[in-house]
Amino acid sequence: MKIDDAFHPVRDGGRISAPSSVSVLGAGTMGAGIAQLLLASGVSVRLFDPQPAALERARETVAAGLSRLVGKGSLSSAGLDAARENLTLVSAVEALAGVEGVIEAAPEDMSLKRELLTRVAEVVGSRALIATNTSSLSVSALAAALPEPARVV
Repeated sequence: MKIDDAFHPVRDGGRISAPSSVSVLGAGTMGAGIAQLLLASGVSVRLFDPQPAALERARETVAAGLSRLVGKGSLSSAGLDAARENLTLVSAVEALAGVEGVIEAAPEDMSLKRELLTRVAEVVGSRALIATNTSSLSVSALAAALPEPARVV
């Protein structure tokens, strides 16, 4: 699935287009997989993790996954080159300024996620959509800690 297919809700009679830049918070298995999907779809990704070793492992995981897509014919060589150029590894929240969207894939800890999302919300600005990848925590409870909780999904 291409990322543009995931951003198809109709609002005010028009199609919402995919963001051109997204930050993925967390460079573990889930974060690396989300980054790979976005990169394969032509989206610029800033992959955030405070642990440099996690970022390097994620880079290797993403590179291997993108190479598999080329092998299957799902991604061209030019697409692979573009994806590699579109991945930026960051360990400072301040480096996320200017992204159009955020996808949080941090460990399932309410206080960790709230603290991280609060810091990120301050940096990315009020127009950025913030999505959480939580599987067990209340999205409403996470959103309540942020300014403009309605932009959290």
